[in-house]
Amino acid sequence: MPLISVSGAQGVGKTTFINDFLIQYPTYTSPTRTYRDIVKEKGLDINKETTESTQKIILDAIIESMSEYTRGDNVIFDRSPLDNLVYSIWAFDKDVGDFTEEFVADCITICKQAMQKLDLMLFIPVTKLNNIEEMDTQDGTRELDPVYQKEINELFVGLKHHRDIGDDTYFQKGDCSPIIEIFGNRSERLGLVQLYLNEDGGFFGEEDSLILDAKGDSVTDKPDSLIDTGDRDLLRKELGLGDEPISFNGQFGS
Repeated sequence: MPLISVSGAQGVGKTTFINDFLIQYPTYTSPTRTYRDIVKEKGLDINKETTESTQKIILDAIIESMSEYTRGDNVIFDRSPLDNLVYSIWAFDKDVGDFTEEFVADCITICKQAMQKLDLMLFIPVTKLNNIEEMDTQDGTRELDPVYQKEINELFVGLKHHRDIGDDTYFQKGDCSPIIEIFGNRSERLGLVQLYLNEDGGFFGEEDSLILDAKGDSVTDKPDSLIDTGDRDLLRKELGLGDEPISFNGQFGS
């Protein structure tokens, strides 16, 4: 059974999705203690004020949580090493705090290895339904700047594109889980997940799977954005999702 992570910019509905997922797939669990608890306990500077120290503490917490489980467990994680990498690259690219190229390079190496632990990464993009401009609450760990949300989202999209084309800059080639984009309202997100997971929460058999072969690559041998899922293209258009992958202009974006 899979180890699954849920990634995306702040405010896109990751926690809500995970709660819905756990109802749909009751064989799964999710860690009760997350990096957010550590952020609050230590009073860490995060988001646009993050530091190398903060990002290292958060990455260590994410990896420690993942290390408590093995393949065969049914677990869904709120964020993954990919998220930590995105926020570290953003900070470096924006000359925030004390971030150095060496630190980000180390993050890439660590995250590349850690992500091999996961069987599936789900990515929730920013759409018309979850644009942070519609939010009016703050929980102390979420930055409610729509420009910042968009920049973080673009980084996720850019890194996902690197994974889709088989680039090994950020992902271990031949041994990294796919990144599947899920979007729409709450029921539509679950509907997209059901294209990949059977009713017991496992992957479909190879003849039915839209994701994995024995090497962990798509059985269809093409990125998920090219997989025909019926109303997917129409839904993408309605939600304002573009057709082309977005890449960022920073040091590590080429």
